[in-house]
Amino acid sequence: MYPRPVTSTSGPLLGVGPVTMPGHRVVFADREVLGDQAKVVAPASSILLVFPLTEA
Repeated sequence: MYPRPVTSTSGPLLGVGPVTMPGHRVVFADREVLGDQAKVVAPASSILLVFPLTEA
């Protein structure tokens, strides 16, 4: 769902949002992309898997 159009003249965009449920292996997060005058142009939600970093 895209509530507002984004074009090459829309100006800068800002992605913001909290982690709604942190976990050790799975994290849930909500995001919004904000455009001109802090109006939402695209909402999103994510389920992320967390993996430990290993040294190369």
